[in-house]
Amino acid sequence: MLKNRSLLFTTISYAAIGYFQYLFFYWSQFYFDTILVLGKEKSRTYATILNLSMAVGMLLGGWLADRVQKQFGKRFGRAFVPMVGMVVSALFVLMGILTRDPDSVLLWFSLAMGAAGACEGPFWVTAIDLGGSKGGTSAAIFNTGGNAGGLLAPVVTPYFSRYYGWQSSIGLAGFFCLAGAALWFWIDPAERCKK
Repeated sequence: MLKNRSLLFTTISYAAIGYFQYLFFYWSQFYFDTILVLGKEKSRTYATILNLSMAVGMLLGGWLADRVQKQFGKRFGRAFVPMVGMVVSALFVLMGILTRDPDSVLLWFSLAMGAAGACEGPFWVTAIDLGGSKGGTSAAIFNTGGNAGGLLAPVVTPYFSRYYGWQSSIGLAGFFCLAGAALWFWIDPAERCKK
């Protein structure tokens, strides 16, 4: 399975979005509280809104992916939502780090997390399809890669921020989203792993 190009690229792309999501899971409350100086209560509320936005994005992304796939076929239909979702996430994060008004930052970051959440369904279905009769194993490989990317975010973010600032550190996550989106040009959901 590790020789399957599509599974490998899906895993790396999922690691990129894992990095993006975990950055916000672990550091959004700190960012709102310490960097934007909103206070603990408001920061907790804002961080919760980001997570809820991602949950809404998951539902909408799955629905949209099914519709696009039905209209345009498996390859384009599967790739469309993750590619667009990851590019849009990066753009919305950029808008958020360029904005100084906390409510606007919340809006942009929420939209970014919603767009990132929209990618989840197509990612998972693709990983399982690529495994064929061993869909569980391919999903495990894929999820391990995603969590590896996510594992880096809590460590890299404060380190990178120390030297380049928090806006740059959050922008780095947007860059990873763009790189992950680009990998979908080489992912073919029909490229099943050999038995």
